[in-house]
Amino acid sequence: MSESIGRLGYLGLAVESDSGSAESSPDIYIPYIENSLRGHHEPLMDISARASRVKDYSSVEGKKWGEGSVAMYLDGSNSGYLLKMALGTEARTEKNTTPPVHDHLMYPTVSGNAMTTATLWDYKGVDVEQYTYGVVDTCEIEVTTDGIATLRAGILSQFPSTVTAPDLTTVSGTIFTWKDMNAYFGDTVADAEASTVVKLNNFKVAIANNASMNYKTGSEEPDSISSGPIEVTGSYALYFENATDRDRYYDLKKQTCIVNLTGAGLGSGYTERLQIVLKKIVIEDVDIETGLEDLFALTCNYRAEWDQDQAGYVEATVRNGKADNYA
Repeated sequence: MSESIGRLGYLGLAVESDSGSAESSPDIYIPYIENSLRGHHEPLMDISARASRVKDYSSVEGKKWGEGSVAMYLDGSNSGYLLKMALGTEARTEKNTTPPVHDHLMYPTVSGNAMTTATLWDYKGVDVEQYTYGVVDTCEIEVTTDGIATLRAGILSQFPSTVTAPDLTTVSGTIFTWKDMNAYFGDTVADAEASTVVKLNNFKVAIANNASMNYKTGSEEPDSISSGPIEVTGSYALYFENATDRDRYYDLKKQTCIVNLTGAGLGSGYTERLQIVLKKIVIEDVDIETGLEDLFALTCNYRAEWDQDQAGYVEATVRNGKADNYA
């Protein structure tokens, strides 16, 4: 018997052209730092009385599905797959032909419940399990001054099956840290883009699709997985050097927030970039660090709202050399 450590595993992913129909091979192998994806089964117990004190007489198959969390370092290339699955829609714009530079704009589908799905290949040292109809239920990006920026996705899927191992390929991507991030605030997107940089201690944005697994007769696996109401929340922290953000909380003053993370050069004056645009946020609560040995610092917990004036909600743009869609 041969045991394997966790870093010998891999997770392949391919966005599905037809939800629930397995793709033939991975588009990408996610360079993960955590992977808890696994199959789940809830047996149904027969507890009927049979002239005995024994409660659990027998069992039959119940609901089966796949579920887990995958975390990776936030980068300017591979992150686009999970961001597209979390937000749902992609619009690609060519910025430069040679060398190729493309903007991949991701934004949520708000008029329906269909989700962008993927096939996943998961190897954990024994065999390869394939998960179809994989969706991103939750997605969180966090940038702190303690380490490398991260992206964490909560995944739901149909129950896995065992398949032949796919051909492995290496992956690359410039990873981001706090030194690569700049934040801007303003009354509108244009105001935020023209504003001076606001220096933060950390930033977090979390997308919740409130997905539901829908079961139908004839199968113990979910027939489909659909999104519920989308919510986007998060927080940012900064040293308490002025009362601007505290007073925004007091006065319910809403604002646009833009966060840019800049990576490697792409040529012709372009660089890799991940841009997050929150068209309108409201600060729901603040917390002030008041420890006697610590600097005064303010943490603002926010929620994104639909912005009628700017006709938008939340979007993320990945700029890199990928000349085709994340599909």
